[in-house]
Amino acid sequence: MNSITGIAIYFGVLLLFLFVFRKKLVVNKFFKVFYIALIRTNLGLSFFDNFANQFKKYLKFASYLSIILGFAGMFFVSYNVLYGFYSMFQKHAVASVSLVLPFEVKGAFYVPFLYWLISIIIVMIVHESGHGVFARFHKIKVNASGFAVLGAIIPIIPGAFVDVNEKVMAKKPLFAQLSVLSAGPFANMVTGAFFLVLMLLSVQVINFTHINDGVLITEIVDNSPAKLGGLVKNEVIRNIDGKTIRSADDFVGAFVNKHYADSMLINSKKIVLGSNPDNSKLAYLGVFVEQKQSLKNEYGKFALIINALIWIKELFFWIFAINIGVGSFNLLPIGLLDGGRMFSVIVCKFLNHKHIRKLLATVNSAFVAVIFITIFYSFVGG
Repeated sequence: MNSITGIAIYFGVLLLFLFVFRKKLVVNKFFKVFYIALIRTNLGLSFFDNFANQFKKYLKFASYLSIILGFAGMFFVSYNVLYGFYSMFQKHAVASVSLVLPFEVKGAFYVPFLYWLISIIIVMIVHESGHGVFARFHKIKVNASGFAVLGAIIPIIPGAFVDVNEKVMAKKPLFAQLSVLSAGPFANMVTGAFFLVLMLLSVQVINFTHINDGVLITEIVDNSPAKLGGLVKNEVIRNIDGKTIRSADDFVGAFVNKHYADSMLINSKKIVLGSNPDNSKLAYLGVFVEQKQSLKNEYGKFALIINALIWIKELFFWIFAINIGVGSFNLLPIGLLDGGRMFSVIVCKFLNHKHIRKLLATVNSAFVAVIFITIFYSFVGG
C-alpha cells in the first residue's frame, strides 16, 4: 500500500466512524482548532463488575504488581526518552519516539493497515478495560465507557476511554488510586507478553515447515554503500563473495573482519563498504534485513494453511509490539497520561509544598517539549 492510499483509507475510516455515530458525539474544543470527539456508551461496564468480583484474590496481587511495574517502567521509559533525545543530536541516532501509522511517511513507524487497525482496537480495549476492572475492584464507580477521536479540523488519532468517577477515586487510599492509574499500561504489558508467546510458538511451526533461503532487504539507508552499489529494497541476498547466504547468521558472518573501504560482491554487485556511524572500526553497508524462508516441498499441499499462519504470526507480532509501545509511552510523567497522573498523585502525597504544582508543570512541559521535538526531528532530519 502506498502512502497516498494508506492516508486516504486511514482518514476515510475515521470520518466514516464519526459520521455513523454523529448523533452520539460530544465535542470538546481547545486551542480553537483542536477538539476531542467523544462517544459515550455503557459497553463493558457489566464485564468490569463481573471480572472484579470473580477474581478479587488475583486482582489484589495484580494491583501491587501493576504499581511496582508502573513506577519501574516510568523510570526506564523516561530515561530512554531523555537519553535518546540527547543521543539524537550528539550521535544522530534514530529517534527514541515516533508515530506508529498505517501509511509510509518519513519519521513514522509504518505498520500495514489491517495489522495496525486490529492492533489498535485490541490496545484500546485492553487498556481501558484494565482501568475499568481495577476501578470496580476498589469500589470506584465507572460512569461510562466509549470511544474518542482527537482532531485538528480533521480527525487524526483514535482512542477510547472509561469515565472513572474522579471524586470517588480522590477519596480512596493512595494504593487504590495508583492501582487504577497503572492498570491500563499494566494490561497492555500483560497482553503484549501473551501475544509474544503466541508469536514465538507460531515461529516454531513455521521454522519446521520452511527452509532458510537468504535474507530479504527491508530498508536501505539513503546515500549508504548499499544504495550507491545498486542494492534495492525487497532484494534477496543469497550470495556474498561467492559464498551462499542462507540465514541471517550467514549474512552477519560475511562481515566479520571487514573494514572501511573494503570491497564485497553482494549478488554480483560490487559494494565498497563505509564506516559505521556508531563505531568507526566496524564496516557499514546500510541495510535492514530479515530472514527469507521458503516452504519445504513436502508441505506444499498445506500452503494455504501455512500462509494463513504466517499472516497470523505477523499479526501477533504487531499486537505485541504496539501493546508494549503504547503501554510504555503511557507511563511517561506527562499530565494527560497515566504515568503523569501517577507521578502527580505520589508527589503531592509526600511533598506537600506550595510550589509542588509548579514543579509538576515544569516536568510535564519538559517531557512534552522533548516528545514534540523528537517527533519533529524524526520527520525533518531523522
